Amino acid sequence: MIVRKRLSILIIDGVGEKFVGWSWRAGAKIFGKMFDRVHYCASVADFWAVIESYAPGEVAHVQVWGHGGPGRPLINKVAIDDDDARWALLEGATVWFRMCSIAAGPQGHKFMKRLALHGVIPVAHLPVIGFWASQSYMVALKPGEEPWWPVDLLPKGSAPWLPRNVMAWQMTLPSWALDVAPEKFKAL
Repeated sequence: MIVRKRLSILIIDGVGEKFVGWSWRAGAKIFGKMFDRVHYCASVADFWAVIESYAPGEVAHVQVWGHGGPGRPLINKVAIDDDDARWALLEGATVWFRMCSIAAGPQGHKFMKRLALHGVIPVAHLPVIGFWASQSYMVALKPGEEPWWPVDLLPKGSAPWLPRNVMAWQMTLPSWALDVAPEKFKAL
């Protein structure tokens, strides 16, 4: 039996506005070598074409860099649908949305839960990420889990001293990323 290495891929909003887009391109040049493949997408159709270019089970980890809002990861200002059946092509893979507020509010809960129902392990952040190079309030769901973080928790921003924080240069998920940890948010 041939065992193939499962891939780690980076997908970047290839349009990106001037203010932030340059940082995604620079980040890809610096950190791209930590991934097996780097893809720039100018549309949601491009995003799905990238996903469909891999065999089911071939991808272990995806990072998606771009803009977002509660439950709305964006490619060129268009949301990626949480109900698209093609998410199942990533069954068993972690998909880390390095975008603002994807897991926040009722829409974030719904989005994360829908991806987990497709067998994906979604990882995302609650607040606007901002300019700190810090991404706080990281949450994740394993297939079958319910969102465990408060639906009404809408942090104002990210900073190194806030809970469940990763820095922009951390390209691998921390060991605690998939832990259910509501106690981290109780005092907020």
